[in-house]
Amino acid sequence: MTTVDDYLRLRGIDRVDLLKTDVEGGDALVLRGAEDALRSGKVAAVIFEYSHMWTTVVDVSQHSLEKTVAFFDQLGFDVFLIWGNDEEFPDLIRLTGGGAEGGGEGGWRSGCFNPLFEYWWWTDVLAISRSHLKEWSPKAA
Repeated sequence: MTTVDDYLRLRGIDRVDLLKTDVEGGDALVLRGAEDALRSGKVAAVIFEYSHMWTTVVDVSQHSLEKTVAFFDQLGFDVFLIWGNDEEFPDLIRLTGGGAEGGGEGGWRSGCFNPLFEYWWWTDVLAISRSHLKEWSPKAA
């Protein structure tokens, strides 16, 4: 087993446009193993799955959706729930405040995260580096 950071280093990969995880509850652990790549700007966007499976794999007091959103926000990413039935143009529900470094005025919690999002249903979450936000989705900006 290896981490995303080690995998990218070993193969000399300098840029990842989209990192997608779906590891049946272990997504938070995979994301922590990509912290160097996320922090350095190698990764432009991430889609990860969030569900009740997290409760079977990780310590949710350490790796809740709220803590994962804060993790991404501190690394310069805006975070959105991918929601709706339109597969071509799903709704994006913003979980971070957006804007300036640290989530805009008042930090990420002043933005959009609501504890009701911690519902443990199957959903995908999109995190986009703020430096790549407009190129990824005009709907997200």
